[in-house]
Amino acid sequence: MEEKSLNQPSSGPEEILWEGSPSSIRLFPVYLQGGILALLLISLIVWVNSVGEVKGTLRSILLIVASVVLAADFLYIFLKWLMLKTRRFKITTERIRVSTGILSKTTNDLELYRVVDMVLVEPFWMRIFKLGHLKIISSDRTNPTMLLEALPKAGELQNRLRPAVERCRDRKRVRLMDIDQEDFPPSS
Repeated sequence: MEEKSLNQPSSGPEEILWEGSPSSIRLFPVYLQGGILALLLISLIVWVNSVGEVKGTLRSILLIVASVVLAADFLYIFLKWLMLKTRRFKITTERIRVSTGILSKTTNDLELYRVVDMVLVEPFWMRIFKLGHLKIISSDRTNPTMLLEALPKAGELQNRLRPAVERCRDRKRVRLMDIDQEDFPPSS
């Protein structure tokens, strides 16, 4: 029987627990506001074109302004959607990786053994679509909290992630300690 050294990994390859991006339902308020603004602007354009009282330069200015604001509204909605869809989560048995960015990418890794706590947040309107947010609290100094937004079946993911955190801590032989200022006497 061969003994494994402490430097050798004690488990197989890293496995993916979940991978994806936040649900587009996350942007429902943006879609709703943008849709209402678009309807108002389209109504204004139709009204200006149908009413004979608005003529000449005023009519042209109103049409141009309404068209520019309408185009900006659609561009804003598209960019918000694109930013959401280019945000990628990859949760494995070793780490949580969050990649963001449209043209330039930023990737942030959080090692699972650093996870201290997880908070599941399920707002009512997202529960309708079986979505939730998973807030990860960690001992990582550069990234103490990580929010994984609008995840499908976030509760199930939390239940799968908890044992993976424990196994990762066991493999790395890491234990967390809670130390408060109250535990230490004041220095003189």
